[in-house]
Amino acid sequence: MRDRRLWTDTARTHAARVQARLEAGEQLSLAGVPIGIKAAEGIGSIQSQRMTAAGCVPVGATPFP
Repeated sequence: MRDRRLWTDTARTHAARVQARLEAGEQLSLAGVPIGIKAAEGIGSIQSQRMTAAGCVPVGATPFP
């Protein structure tokens, strides 16, 4: 079986940030949508940054594209 990791604490932190942004009146097109991050690229990739900026919540790493 391939390596998969869940980021429970990271997911909660991101979800709290999304909630705070929504409460502040921001419009987030992908607010609260859970996403898996490609393990090889990590959360610092440009794709991950764009998704989290739109309100997605990273919940873990996946070996799949």
